[in-house]
Amino acid sequence: MVDNLSSGVWGVVATPFLGPSLEVDETSLSRLVKHYEGIGVTGLTVLGVFGEAARLSGEERRTVLEAVAASVELPLVVGVTGLATAPVIEEARQVREVVGDRLAGLMVQVNSPDPRVVAAHLNAVHDATGAGIVVQDYPEASKVAIRPADLVRAVQAVPSAVGVKAEAPPTPAAVAVLTAQLDVPVFGGLGGLGLLDELAAGAPTR
Repeated sequence: MVDNLSSGVWGVVATPFLGPSLEVDETSLSRLVKHYEGIGVTGLTVLGVFGEAARLSGEERRTVLEAVAASVELPLVVGVTGLATAPVIEEARQVREVVGDRLAGLMVQVNSPDPRVVAAHLNAVHDATGAGIVVQDYPEASKVAIRPADLVRAVQAVPSAVGVKAEAPPTPAAVAVLTAQLDVPVFGGLGGLGLLDELAAGAPTR
């Protein structure tokens, strides 16, 4: 049994780098997430597109997770970078190993325009990890476009879905379609460019 993401403000965590070597700046990362905790956010989203997860090695992603987990007690949504099922499961198991029961959701990208393929992929990830799934529709990053109606069908076929991150522009229109037909929270994105319209369309605060 998985629970939907709690309403409230979820801080999106950037990954800071240090000097010419561009190593992960763990000190700054710790300071950032402690700041989020101090101002009362509901939880954190770590290793998303904004956190440049796809540009990090597996070791660097683990470093980020360990630094965040050691610095705050907040629930975490953690992104994975793959599109194929087996690599996503492998990455998700590392996430589970580091953050344990504080994992509020595993953010997994839509990997096909076919809702049946998407649902099978997401269900396989949940079955292998037990994690709740935050479905991320971000074609700019994934290079996969899915119609909102098909995304609805996919999410409806995933009992472990705990939220949707709708980042296919125009996001307010997508949020309106998704919130009208789904029982899980639908969050907007794209750096808040459509924030007010997304909220008016039914998105919770994020």
